[in-house]
Amino acid sequence: MRVQRGIIQPEQAREAARIYAHAFSQKFAAAIPRLDDQIEVIARSLRTEFGFFATERVTILGVAGFYTENGHFTGGGSLRDMAAHLGWISAFRAIGLLALLSRSPMAGELLMDGIAVDAGARGRGIGSLLLGALRDYAGAAGYGSIRLDVIDGNDGARRLYERMGFTAERTRELPALFRQILKISAVTTMRLNLTPPQARRT
Repeated sequence: MRVQRGIIQPEQAREAARIYAHAFSQKFAAAIPRLDDQIEVIARSLRTEFGFFATERVTILGVAGFYTENGHFTGGGSLRDMAAHLGWISAFRAIGLLALLSRSPMAGELLMDGIAVDAGARGRGIGSLLLGALRDYAGAAGYGSIRLDVIDGNDGARRLYERMGFTAERTRELPALFRQILKISAVTTMRLNLTPPQARRT
């Protein structure tokens, strides 16, 4: 098994989209109800240069995406791409709802855009490998910290983050509308502090 960043084959990108969609289907469902549609839209949107991939031979076992000031893992799609699959009305609705969920990194930090492991490969330490690769990349690139959000009730993910050195900064209750749409009551922001920021490599 190895972890790599960047370019993967088209069939691997679709498998990465499937793994990612399964992990975050609850979040995407308000905008794109059908899982098959979620996978298609994510596959069209992936920017693999903002992702790490755990692979065994040619099989994708897990993915970890991130945001920088230059883009993010699922930020490559356009309204036209989405409309080509969903139709224009559904695409406009999806774009609007997803915009409400979007985040932006602050200066000097790398922001995670989700980590997901295939259901059949869990328990093999893949999440730790992906987070380790992301940490090493962020440190080498001169970022001072990595930030992520973990939803209330996702105790397994939170334990993984804590083992990797992340600490909770704050927990915020979501507004009633978001709780109704997303079926999520609260989100905790966690951070991993790295070495002091240096001159960032491009």
